[in-house]
Amino acid sequence: MAGFSIFLVMGVLSIIIIGILILLAIIGIECFIGATVISIVYIIKREDLKKNGNKIWLKISIPIVMYLISFSTFMLYLFMFIIYNMNQL
Repeated sequence: MAGFSIFLVMGVLSIIIIGILILLAIIGIECFIGATVISIVYIIKREDLKKNGNKIWLKISIPIVMYLISFSTFMLYLFMFIIYNMNQL
């Protein structure tokens, strides 16, 4: 009976961890796509922003932070992929 409860707890924990990893992957992909779109919009509207006297550097920091978030999640998955494949050898 004790063995069954350990397997049940481990199964629930593995489902939670897999859910968190899937959520991180979705957030990373969305941040990358969003940062790319925002960068393109800023490039197109750059002349209008300069004419109005808006501070461009503050607006450029938004896609940079989004790229950093997506890059860190991609590196996490790359690290996990490398570790998993090293265990296969």
